[in-house]
Amino acid sequence: MRKILVVSLAVLFSVLCPVAVAVEASALDTLKTDNRFKTFAEALEKAGLAEDLKHKTALTIFAPTEDAFTKLSDREKLFADNSRLAEFVKGHVVADQKISFAELKEEKSYSAMSGTALKLDPAKKVNGVAISGEPVNAANATIYAIEEALQPKKDQASAAPCGTDWFGGWYGSLFNDTWKHWMKYQEPLAKRFDTATESAEKPVDTSAVESSPAAN
Repeated sequence: MRKILVVSLAVLFSVLCPVAVAVEASALDTLKTDNRFKTFAEALEKAGLAEDLKHKTALTIFAPTEDAFTKLSDREKLFADNSRLAEFVKGHVVADQKISFAELKEEKSYSAMSGTALKLDPAKKVNGVAISGEPVNAANATIYAIEEALQPKKDQASAAPCGTDWFGGWYGSLFNDTWKHWMKYQEPLAKRFDTATESAEKPVDTSAVESSPAAN
């Protein structure tokens, strides 16, 4: 009778309290425990983004490997400037969605947290940089290893003047877009002004007036 009672209680406990499933680590913890991403994890923490990313439920991170950081010529300057470092890290993170491995082969464009565009192509590249190996899954992120750090591409011909990079992210994009539209409408106005100026400066032909009877 006692054995039956013990078995019954065991069955009941297993139903009400199922065996705990292993919980995946957070994005930051996953990066810190993977030897390929230790420097990127350090950059993320130093830039003050650890808490911000911790509370996001879905992320895609294109994490530069240790080899990728050795290729950066200005690595020391980058880590010495926390504001610039934050923009650098944000440029490798897509918020609010986990991009699947299958989607890597599709020609799509995503917006990074920095506001820069991240373009995927069928060759498993992001902005022309190769994505290495399989994705690493974290509780709130899908992480892809990349062999080079992503650098924002800027159209120098239409870039806004006066070093507006300090705006950063969405504000910088808005400023640059506004500047482009302003310059678009300024060009025809400038041409009209030049034409009017040339007409005003053109000397008046007085020969007809001088030779007329009234003038004599």
